[in-house]
Amino acid sequence: MPLVYVQMLADLSGLPVVSSVNVLETGQVLPQKGGNVNVYVGTPITVVFTVTDPNAGNVITASSSSLPSGATLTTTPSSGVAPVNVTFSWTPSATSPASAAAFWDATPRSPRTATYCLLISSNASLVSPTAECAGMDTVRRVDMVVDATCVQQKPKPITVVTVNGRVPQHNLQTIDYDGAEYGVLTIKRIDALFQSIPDNGLSVCLTFNKAPGSRCNSPQALFRGPTIVYQITSIDFMCCPTSEAPES
Repeated sequence: MPLVYVQMLADLSGLPVVSSVNVLETGQVLPQKGGNVNVYVGTPITVVFTVTDPNAGNVITASSSSLPSGATLTTTPSSGVAPVNVTFSWTPSATSPASAAAFWDATPRSPRTATYCLLISSNASLVSPTAECAGMDTVRRVDMVVDATCVQQKPKPITVVTVNGRVPQHNLQTIDYDGAEYGVLTIKRIDALFQSIPDNGLSVCLTFNKAPGSRCNSPQALFRGPTIVYQITSIDFMCCPTSEAPES
C-alpha cells in the first residue's frame, strides 16, 4: 500500500530546514517536501526526517494529528535542540487502510532566556577617588572571567550582549595564566558605540540561554564565583582597572 506523507514547517520566520528524509529499512532517500513510500502488511517502516534550524539553540517540536493507527512520531534528542531527527515508525496490519496519510509539523520555539545586567560608572576603578584611573571616561572593551569549561558549551551560554541597549561584538575564549586555564568573555569595540561613558554609566546586559542542555545558563554557573570579576580597558589602553559585581 502507498503511505503518503506531507511535512510542514510551522512559523516560517524561524526557517527550520528539513535537510534529509530517509527510509532506514531500504536506504531510500525521499523528497524533502513530501512524497510516497510503499509499505507492506507486517513489515516495519521507519522514516527519519533530519531537521536543522539556523537559529542556534532553537527547540524543534514535532507533532501530528493524522498518524495511521499504531504509528509513532519521536524526536531525538529529546531536548529538541536543533538539529534533530524526527522518526516516523509504523508496522501496517491487515486491518490498516489501503492507503494512509501522515501530516506533521516541525515548530521551532525560541529558547528560554534570562538577562543579567551590571552598571559600569565613570568612576571605573572603584578603588579610590585618587586612583590614577578614577577619572577614566572611555571604555574600549570589557573582559569578564568565566568558567573555562563553559567556553565550548553547545548551545552557547550567552545569546546576546547589549550595552545601553546597543549590541557590540562579543566572544568567549580560554587563556592560560600562570599555568592555569581561565575562560574570558570579551565585549569588544564599545568605543565604536560610545565615545565616552554616559553620565548614567554603561548598563552591560547578558542574555543567558536557558534552553534544555544549556549548562552555564546563569551568572552563578558561568562566572568563577562568588562574584563576577571584570576588567575594563580604556580607548588608549593606558587604564585597565578591575572590579567585581554580585552574581545575583
